[in-house]
Amino acid sequence: MDARAAPFESGGSAAEKLVPAPVSLGPEPPADDLVTTVEEEEKDESVDEKMRKDLRRERNREHARISRERKRRKVETLTEENDALQRDRMAALDECCRLRDALARSEHENARLQAWISQMHYMAQQQQQQQQPGPGPGLAADEPPSCDQPPATA
Repeated sequence: MDARAAPFESGGSAAEKLVPAPVSLGPEPPADDLVTTVEEEEKDESVDEKMRKDLRRERNREHARISRERKRRKVETLTEENDALQRDRMAALDECCRLRDALARSEHENARLQAWISQMHYMAQQQQQQQQPGPGPGLAADEPPSCDQPPATA
């Protein structure tokens, strides 16, 4: 028995036992067929290369489309955020103007009230001076009364 035909039978070397029997694919093609086969393989390779390029282009187009969509969404988001910040800014400016007006009104009212208080103090002093008796006859206003005159009663 041939060692290649029965690789697991006893006898023969260990390498022969591990090598499988050759498989016959039929008769070999003539030399003209080999040239045609090489040309076909080159055509197949060029077709495969074209298909790979087409697939690569399609993937690139898809990635570019996704990238453009992501960029469009980012621009939309930034535009919305910008609009919101502009509205907040305008509201803050309006509030600032309103507070400045309120401050100016308060300062004006404060000045008016201080003038009124000064006027009231002046009038109170005038009344007090009118109610106080003046110095006795013959005395100057800045002379103290003498001891023989009784003190003035109010």
